[in-house]
Amino acid sequence: MLKSFNVILLNEIKHGGQTMIKSIIKGCGLLSLMVIVTLTLTQISNIIIPISPPISSAKIALSKMGIKSEKLASSYDMATNSTGISQEMLIALTYTESNFKQKAVSSKNYKGLMQIPYPLWHSDTNILVGAHILNEKIRISNGDIRKAIALYKGYGNTAKGLQKADEVLILYNKLKDV
Repeated sequence: MLKSFNVILLNEIKHGGQTMIKSIIKGCGLLSLMVIVTLTLTQISNIIIPISPPISSAKIALSKMGIKSEKLASSYDMATNSTGISQEMLIALTYTESNFKQKAVSSKNYKGLMQIPYPLWHSDTNILVGAHILNEKIRISNGDIRKAIALYKGYGNTAKGLQKADEVLILYNKLKDV
């Protein structure tokens, strides 16, 4: 009987078993090799371990901030997939905007994790809208991310705005260094 498995071989495979297993070996997405081996069903449990899916960079960056939340990591992944802005950039911006307080409201009445002008409290929508707003600021500033962040933060291209943008960029660089 042929079955496909994602496996890591832990010891040598002994031939002469009764069941034919089609094994696909994958090592961190770098190696793809097809091997047909003959094994008994009891030998299978001795030589394979399922490979876990890769950990998202959002999950890694959040853990650097002391936050363990699959939900937030998923929200950042979704926003990145929609806008192309890296998870680390969005996480750095969120930290400087709300310190990850989902119900934060600023003195200017900006709301949620990304401090957006709409009362969208769900993390998925708040982060996604914030990412789209940042994308618009990047477009307005002709791709200058520093100026775009200063605009996002409401300071424009001023000394204070650029200082606030630098804080985000410093944190971003720390988060992306894995």
